Amino acid sequence: MGYPPQGTRAKVVEAEIKRLDVDLSTRASEETLSAIKPKLDAIREVECLWTTYLRSPSRLGGLTSAYYVRCVDEDTIVVTTAYRVFVSRDRGRTWKDVLFIHPYVIERLHVTREGTLLVGAGYGRIYRSEDLGNTWSVVLNLNDPNVTFRTSSEQVGYIFFGAYGLTGANAGKLFRSTDDGRTWTQVLDVVSGWGERHLHAVHASRMWPGHVYATTGDTYYYLLRSTDWGATWSEYSPTGWSRHSVVSLAESHSHLFTGGDVLPFVVGRIRRDVEEFEVVLNGHYGFCWFDNLKVDDRGYVIAGESNYELNRALGSLWLSPDEGDSWFEYARFPGLGVNSIDVSPDGFIYVAIVARTGSMLVRLPLPSRTELRSIPKKYTKKIVNYENYAGRLPFTSRTEYVGDLHEGHVFVQVRELLGTSPQLTFRLESGVRGMIPPQSLEFVAEAEETVTGPFTAPGRTLRLTIPRGMVDYVRLRVEGSGTITSAYFGAYVTGVKY
Repeated sequence: MGYPPQGTRAKVVEAEIKRLDVDLSTRASEETLSAIKPKLDAIREVECLWTTYLRSPSRLGGLTSAYYVRCVDEDTIVVTTAYRVFVSRDRGRTWKDVLFIHPYVIERLHVTREGTLLVGAGYGRIYRSEDLGNTWSVVLNLNDPNVTFRTSSEQVGYIFFGAYGLTGANAGKLFRSTDDGRTWTQVLDVVSGWGERHLHAVHASRMWPGHVYATTGDTYYYLLRSTDWGATWSEYSPTGWSRHSVVSLAESHSHLFTGGDVLPFVVGRIRRDVEEFEVVLNGHYGFCWFDNLKVDDRGYVIAGESNYELNRALGSLWLSPDEGDSWFEYARFPGLGVNSIDVSPDGFIYVAIVARTGSMLVRLPLPSRTELRSIPKKYTKKIVNYENYAGRLPFTSRTEYVGDLHEGHVFVQVRELLGTSPQLTFRLESGVRGMIPPQSLEFVAEAEETVTGPFTAPGRTLRLTIPRGMVDYVRLRVEGSGTITSAYFGAYVTGVKY
């Protein structure tokens, strides 16, 4: 494998590396690949289409090899690295280098319904190609070094691109195109209009024409909705929703799915007919984010989990065949994070997975529902809503039925704990049905964790482990000490069902 992929000119890439003064971490990347490839093969039929050993700048700082993948059709695949766009017309066997835009770091790749390529990059630039990269034009240029484009969505002739930045007037602007990306109009500014820092995600609904959703960060964490293709906006607050950082959105026939980072680190869903929100999936260790959600035409919900910034523990690919009711860990990528996912029309999942020392593009077959039944299910259920409990301490949650849960944990996420020497103690109680009488419950205090303040977001995440074995019921007791003026927390139980 190696960098560059087959079909590119090696001397051009070498010149790029020399010009950018970036070292090839070949040895480190080969070690990463040699360690992970057997594990991938042992999990599923995984094809590794390429690797890159180039460590390159991304977003607005830091080093990563982040890149994006999109399927135009069964044979045509488009991939971006930090400064380049590659196109394959033979299912990833060979690649053509079609764009080099240094110093503008690529942060978004979008393929329109018409097959047009749109690339969002640093300085607030959008590049457009109608011929799979043979020719390009710049169709939007904010000329702002503090801004890039990180999110996009499209439905029935409306394309949305969202700007992202850490500071500045352009950091939270959303643009719309109605002519396949040729021209753009600003339709939202969350900095001046909502007092926010920037945009996180945008999604144009395919089930509800005219409905567009946008999420913000990093102050108020609004979920915004427009019902007129972005002309006007209002805050959207379904039942059970509490504001949190949402960095990805996707939609099935019945639900809008949200992927979180910071707190809580979860996938949630909003049931559209009754407008209710619930948590349906959490990460492995609580410290992760889900910045890639995809709903396939076959009805699969696919979530990409990344941990590489915080503890570099793993990345995972989660599948749900039933709109989020059950989840299966279809593949795990130790030491790597899932940066981008897409599904080809012939039923293959393409995954761009990244680490500090290199990246890989892999392809996995989309499993049948029968094949998924052989994989243990991931179970997640919210047991304490995310809100301020300062005036209700001590607090005991409802007794929640979890039904034959194995290898379980309760994740408690404390976003804010303020006061004078404030302290919270969380005690998990789990148990089974009593034998006599049949409906009585037998609870035992199984785990306890204490957190000390004061602090505010990003807060703390605690993991209380349920003893190995079958568990039917759980509840959470919370006690406080010191003077507590704010105790903002929530909790959910997670585990495996066989």
